[in-house]
Amino acid sequence: MVFSDVTEEAQKYLQGQTFVKCSMTSMPFPDESFDKVLCFHVLAHFKDGEHGIKEAFRVLKKGGRLMILTPNKYYVYLSWIMTAIKKSRSGKRFKYDTTARWLYSKATLRRQLNTCAWSSIDYSYFQSAPRLLPFEWLRAKLIVVATK
Repeated sequence: MVFSDVTEEAQKYLQGQTFVKCSMTSMPFPDESFDKVLCFHVLAHFKDGEHGIKEAFRVLKKGGRLMILTPNKYYVYLSWIMTAIKKSRSGKRFKYDTTARWLYSKATLRRQLNTCAWSSIDYSYFQSAPRLLPFEWLRAKLIVVATK
């Protein structure tokens, strides 16, 4: 197993694990090196998500899987509205990742993924308990599993 991040900060949490400092848009690995690529809360933090997805596709073996977990843009938008309402009443903010700058919905992430020849792509949503939002597409996290 190999872990990577753009900063060496992540390495302090990976005692005894293989760590490579790199960006998802430029991975120093040969083509078809991995069975799985996990991309948790990464795409929302850099502008060129499409290039990162293409790089993941390149380093995956045939049949390999890319799993993406990213903030759902509709949840973040709802959070902005709820924060504005709650702040005016209580001064507290509704929880969401304030550092996520490039947000995705299922449709926008699908466009990014369709730049590669995936054999299958499955989409889902996740919300930690309690699950207060009645509509799946409003849940906090968008989860995608793409198979090469």
